[in-house]
Order: sequence, then C-alpha cells, then structure tokens
Amino acid sequence: MINYDDLRDNDDFMRVLSAIRENCIATEYEIAEIADMDFDVVCEHHRLAQAIVAEEIDHGIVHDPYGASVAQGFMAWLRTEYPQGAWAQKEE
Repeated sequence: MINYDDLRDNDDFMRVLSAIRENCIATEYEIAEIADMDFDVVCEHHRLAQAIVAEEIDHGIVHDPYGASVAQGFMAWLRTEYPQGAWAQKEE
C-alpha cells in the first residue's frame, strides 16, 4: 500500500483524496467542482490520490458502487448475449 503519512496534514491533499474516495472515477475537473477547489491544486494531488484509492478498492477498503454497477450491467449483458459462456459463438 502507498504510504501517504507525510501528506495527512495537507488539507488540500486530504480533500482530493476524500473526493476521489466518494467519486472513484471522477476526473480532475469533476473533483475540482465537487470539492470546490482550484483546478491546479487538484491536479497537483489527483494522480497520487487516485493511485491510493485504486489500491484501497483492490483491498476492499473502498467500494465503488458506480463502477460495480457498470461491471454488473456488463456481466448481465454478456450473459444475455452469450448464454453458453464467452467461448460460445453467437449463431446468426
């Protein structure tokens, strides 16, 4: 896991990190709007905060409900289109 102990006292970084945790796939522009922050400040912290949240999602610490619903929708579509599984070819 990425160690960000030295940034815990940085209010700007923690606001960006918190906003990304709540909106996992948001862009820098969206985070700036959501957190009501200057775009350049968000850009300064976005990449590291996004990497931290990605690790947290991988370890089950943070849950991305929107990303999960997109994945579930895609899986439902796959089951409809390929009922025998991904290896089956759809006959026309």
